[in-house]
Amino acid sequence: MNKKFTVIFIIAILAAGILYAETVNNNKIAVLYNKNTQTNRDVLHFMGSQFDALGSQYQFFAVKKPEEIKPGAYKAVLVLNTGVRDGIDPKLSGFIDSWQNKSEIILISLYRGSTEIKVETIPSSSNPQGVDAVSAASLWKKGVLSSIFGNKPNTLQMHEEWVKQVLTLLSRKG
Repeated sequence: MNKKFTVIFIIAILAAGILYAETVNNNKIAVLYNKNTQTNRDVLHFMGSQFDALGSQYQFFAVKKPEEIKPGAYKAVLVLNTGVRDGIDPKLSGFIDSWQNKSEIILISLYRGSTEIKVETIPSSSNPQGVDAVSAASLWKKGVLSSIFGNKPNTLQMHEEWVKQVLTLLSRKG
């Protein structure tokens, strides 16, 4: 009887550990960025504060080296594409092309020099890379959100909106 209880207890502990590990991975998000720039630092800080302000359960981890992101370790991979006027940084594009499960990726493109204050969401079915994507315009200066539009009030709203769109896309991921 004592051995049965011990075996059942051990199995229950292992099952709880596996369930907990699955729950933890379901909330972990990798954010792959292309360069260690002030823009990327500002974007990561802003995104983190918005995740908190919106009550998100996701915990994100900034990752600079694509090889550090292992399949199955994260619920999703956010690919932060900054510093380009259009298109995708080649390093980031290479990562997206090599990733087996494209449904785990969300591409976030914040285009330098854009003159439009808008957020565009592109479903994977319409994207040549085969991944969901969100794009907006931005210029980040000295740790404070700014824009090429002279800090118009709707600029901050645009940045808040792309974060909301990312969270919406994350909530749809398995």
